[in-house]
Amino acid sequence: MTNVQKIIIAGCLFLLGIQVKAQVLETKQQDKPDTLTMADRIALRTNTLDWLLLIPNVSAEFDLGKTNTNHWAVGMGVRYNWQTKHHFKPAMVYNLAEVRAEARYYWHTQKIDTTFNINPHERIIEKDDTTIVKKDYLGRLFSTRRYELKHPNTTYYRGAYVAANKYSLLFGKMGHQGKAIQAGFLYGIVKPLYEFKNGNTLDLDLGFSAGICMTTYDEFEHDREDDCYPVTGHKNWGIVPFPVINELRFAFIYRFGSYPLTKKYRWQIDVDREFREQQQAIADSLRQLRADNMARNHEVKMLQEMFNKYYNEDDPDVKKNVEKQLQDMETRANIEAKKAADKGKKAVKEAKPAKAEKAPKAEKAEKPKKEKVEKPKKEKKSKKDKKAEEKGAADAPEQPQKQEETPTNEA
Repeated sequence: MTNVQKIIIAGCLFLLGIQVKAQVLETKQQDKPDTLTMADRIALRTNTLDWLLLIPNVSAEFDLGKTNTNHWAVGMGVRYNWQTKHHFKPAMVYNLAEVRAEARYYWHTQKIDTTFNINPHERIIEKDDTTIVKKDYLGRLFSTRRYELKHPNTTYYRGAYVAANKYSLLFGKMGHQGKAIQAGFLYGIVKPLYEFKNGNTLDLDLGFSAGICMTTYDEFEHDREDDCYPVTGHKNWGIVPFPVINELRFAFIYRFGSYPLTKKYRWQIDVDREFREQQQAIADSLRQLRADNMARNHEVKMLQEMFNKYYNEDDPDVKKNVEKQLQDMETRANIEAKKAADKGKKAVKEAKPAKAEKAPKAEKAEKPKKEKVEKPKKEKKSKKDKKAEEKGAADAPEQPQKQEETPTNEA
């Protein structure tokens, strides 16, 4: 095996030896129901049908429990439309003022599952070693259990209410004005409509309230000539002989907080089941992580044994060569880094003077070219010529004397 191959194996071992951080699992799961804040437990409701009947109304609701397994809520409501102003006494009178308190029990339907003791509503009768199964129709009417969950997001409720009101009603010849106390049963469903960005939700409430009524009132009629309502009779407190509908609801509920209706009013058995499923999922994931770590450690050990075998037995000098190569690489890197730093410093120092010299050179480069063209080069040579002429002048008289002597001699 060559040194290059051994170095590659060493690199692989280094990469495999790195401890990879696995995804952190939230093992501390709550084995208790979710707790609700004060805002999560408050809701406001208004009935649109009352508004259509020109009766302003508003009511507030508060959950009694702090957990999502709570099913009970209490509420208070007000309706008021009394003695509107008129220029004359109208032939129809419609005045109503009411204060109402109620208690509601919310629930979600459960799927029948005998393994978790969610049994259907049936009565088992044993006679003479025989068992007779009879369906409990009354229990099924108010049951929270279904074989199939057709509307899992729908929340059902039932409860009771108490209301105290005063009224003045005239729709024909005879009118009634008095006080009443009502109590009865309420039933309905709530469906989620919209969730706002801040976590608050808007729900739709459909239901009715009906019960008994005890009242006392005065009978009156409308006198158009005198423009008044003369009283014609009186009735003491008594119970109305038929059920009285107190409210028909097509209402909107605004819930504060960030905990929607679909997560509230849950059954403890469902919470426990989800908790068990979460715990099982965590256990499975941890088991898988342990298996992966064991397999990775086994591979690392095998590769380490192979590396030690080739590293120690075949070539004992490989370690020294590798160390030398690593040291050389480090020194080279340091040297290159220093060189780069020095070059950077020099470049920074030379940057400013270089810019200062280039500007004047550009100006001088134009002027000497023009001067060289205008001034001839003969001037520089004329000075030399002058010196040469001066020397020649010093020697010049000898020549003419010789020239003059020659003709004399010839003469």
